[in-house]
Amino acid sequence: MGRLFEHQKGHSLLVQAAEQLKHIRDLKILIAGGGPDEQNLKAMIAEKGLADRILLLGTILGKDILGQLLQRIRAFCAAFTL
Repeated sequence: MGRLFEHQKGHSLLVQAAEQLKHIRDLKILIAGGGPDEQNLKAMIAEKGLADRILLLGTILGKDILGQLLQRIRAFCAAFTL
């Protein structure tokens, strides 16, 4: 979740991790948020052949929708850079 801005968030780290974990058959990664690096992230996901594993949800508005999403996930990961 968060703004897709690589220099602050490091979403590419999640994509790299997904590549290492693609042997897990039911692995799905949801990335919520939008921002200036969204197209670059989409390209990276496609380049690594992970479009069936990683779904970019875009900006999620509203606590109810966010709450429903968080209730359905098994794990939460926040990537960011210092």
